[in-house]
Amino acid sequence: MKRKHLYKVSITITVVLLLAVISSFIGASSSPVAAQTQTFKWRLAIYDAALTTIAAKSYQDMAKGISDRTNGKFQITVYPSGQLGYSAADHQKVLSQGLLEMGETMAGTVQGAPGFLVFSYPGLFKNVDDAQKAWKAVEADLQQAAGAFNAKLLGHTFRGIAGIHSTKRGFPTVDSFKGAKMRAWNSMSSDILAALGAVPQVIPYAERFSALSTGIVEGNTAAFSTQVDSKDYEVCKFTNVWPWDSTLMVTFVNGNSFNALPKEYQTILQEEMTKSVQRSAKEYLDVDSNALNTLAAKGVTIVRPEAAEITKYLGVAQKLHDKWQQQGGDQAKAIYKKVRAAIGY
Repeated sequence: MKRKHLYKVSITITVVLLLAVISSFIGASSSPVAAQTQTFKWRLAIYDAALTTIAAKSYQDMAKGISDRTNGKFQITVYPSGQLGYSAADHQKVLSQGLLEMGETMAGTVQGAPGFLVFSYPGLFKNVDDAQKAWKAVEADLQQAAGAFNAKLLGHTFRGIAGIHSTKRGFPTVDSFKGAKMRAWNSMSSDILAALGAVPQVIPYAERFSALSTGIVEGNTAAFSTQVDSKDYEVCKFTNVWPWDSTLMVTFVNGNSFNALPKEYQTILQEEMTKSVQRSAKEYLDVDSNALNTLAAKGVTIVRPEAAEITKYLGVAQKLHDKWQQQGGDQAKAIYKKVRAAIGY
């Protein structure tokens, strides 16, 4: 009797252990990360022309975080602008066409959604606080607008309010722009430079340094933090403190590519992207807060236009705001109205 009892107990223990192993295996297999056999390989084209900038390093950290959390099943390779054959200004366009999984660009280069362009209206924002208030007021609208070109807005970063850096001379007055060859990067920058009497020349971001160093142009607009981060002070010996645009960088993912990811991977991507842009935004604003002192220490002459000249410039800009809203239609008008209400002027 004792033998039979022990035999039954042994069988019972074996069955229990077997069931536990099977249950554990099923539980592990039900996890999207554990069950995922497909490897996703994405390309992320960033706006900067080098992988050594604040944003580039932050994106590479993001890619590592995603790879680590998915056991190498979701890999993102970061490419500087131009390396994949696309201009930084075209990242959103080629992404919407499905030729790129993920891309970063300036808000002012977004095509097919004129609401984004409002953040690149020269003379609209006094400081980054204004721009951030405006973003909160219209973020949901811009996310919806991104859906219209088969994209998801994954993150944004303000690098600071742009000024103008120049190679041969400063620009202390509105009249001093007359005849100056200046880099333009979209229709709005061309419009305002022409209105100020300058000669705008559209040059891709990746080519701006060589264009400045060889004299093709003598000036470019950029956030002060970007001037430090990209070392443009090596060729630009003047920084002119005009309130230009908000230097808003936006990062999109192709809608089809995003939807093809397992839900857990989508969450991981969004979480790591949020950490990335928060990290780079803080670094850029930290650099920006002391950028003029840093540039001065590098031998750059800081040119500060008088208040009367700034007022004259803002008058020119406001007339163009009206023009750009008309060109942008209802979306641009609605976003502009919300932005002005958010910043209170």
